[in-house]
Amino acid sequence: MIRISPGEPLHEVKASRHYVLNWAAALQANQPIAGAAPSTVLPAIDRRLIHQVVLQHVRAWPEWVHDMQAAGAQAYAVLTLCRAAETLATGRQVSKLAAAEAARSRYPEWSAVIDWAQDWWYHGGSDSDHGRFEDVRRFVENISARSLRQYDVLPDSGLILPGPETINP
Repeated sequence: MIRISPGEPLHEVKASRHYVLNWAAALQANQPIAGAAPSTVLPAIDRRLIHQVVLQHVRAWPEWVHDMQAAGAQAYAVLTLCRAAETLATGRQVSKLAAAEAARSRYPEWSAVIDWAQDWWYHGGSDSDHGRFEDVRRFVENISARSLRQYDVLPDSGLILPGPETINP
């Protein structure tokens, strides 16, 4: 596959199960960048697969976070766990911003860390900032453990098709 992300040049990456989340998001939005709409070239996805992939990431984050010394990586970790928690809870993939909002309601005790991550991400944070490594590590470990306890079961079968109404459980 090819990939481009902020701060990265266009480059080749090995396809993995992780990219099924991009596939599902493309189907959900169903907006072409150029050419045909995603629904005309991508098959539907069983939402159980999305659930499994998100759980796989949730299981891995407590190990991954130990390498995240840069403030930007820490903010990314917090917002990504917020997105994972929202996907597991609702079956919907949402933006980092929407996920942070939902997570503040779902985990009010973590509001300060979520606020910091959102502010860093959306208001020009710098990797020269000190970050909040210990808070972020605790957040990741806590949300990962809670998510696994609550959602480590497969949802009912259902396909993810174009349009946001079909991604809901």
